[in-house]
Amino acid sequence: VRSNALMMLIEGVFGRGSMVSERAVKIVQFTTRENMSPRSAVRRADQEATDQKGADWDRAALHAVIDRMRVESNMSRRTAIQALGELVSKARVHGDVECIDNLLRALDDSDEKVQHAAIESLVVTSLKGDDKVIAALVHFARHNSFWQCRKAAIQGLEKVSIPGDLVVVEALGILIKDNDSWVREAAIKAIELAAPESHPQAIACSRGLLDDPAWFVRRAAIRTLTMLQPEGDAQESVTGEVIKVEDKRWYAGVQGYLLKPDSLRHASR
Repeated sequence: VRSNALMMLIEGVFGRGSMVSERAVKIVQFTTRENMSPRSAVRRADQEATDQKGADWDRAALHAVIDRMRVESNMSRRTAIQALGELVSKARVHGDVECIDNLLRALDDSDEKVQHAAIESLVVTSLKGDDKVIAALVHFARHNSFWQCRKAAIQGLEKVSIPGDLVVVEALGILIKDNDSWVREAAIKAIELAAPESHPQAIACSRGLLDDPAWFVRRAAIRTLTMLQPEGDAQESVTGEVIKVEDKRWYAGVQGYLLKPDSLRHASR
């Protein structure tokens, strides 16, 4: 039983299919038994590994990649950032503090493609619930000038945050007001996974986007509103609440989320 519980904890922190290494076990133990933050747990686990048997992986390769992240060429920096994410992921050393800190600095790069690559690498290298990474992605999503990067930051936030984190839900409630419709869609989708069931602020955010100018944002809001309602009458009541005069493309998009009321089905014949 304890072994199965440990496996579930490790998968929750590192992702499904993660190798149950000695390092992973220690990080989970430090975060659960000693109430350490993910970053502190990683530091301690790596320090113990270094003290006992030397570094678990080749830091020289890591430093070579990090050095390439500082070169003049935008393409070279982007490639190095992508390589760093792949290196950390394959070496199964998620949460490595040096890697995370360098990727966080890359969010301030002048090139939007480099910024985008940094977000993607942060997602695959971070531990879930890392407060520093979450805060950086929230700040980036609120202030970056490129909508593609803001959207990527929100999607990354959805993956690195722990479901039920009310700080993340509150931040997403601000991000749904973005000027770009694709960013608003990403934010309301993220709320579906981040918010607890029946959370009043999340439900209010969903209802606030039911009249959004973009049909795909309205579709995402309906999906989130439906999923946040408890099963039963409350969930079924969403249908009557959201069905309005919509375009055909919108109707095609919401199929599978809701059924049209009988009155609308009869009227369309």
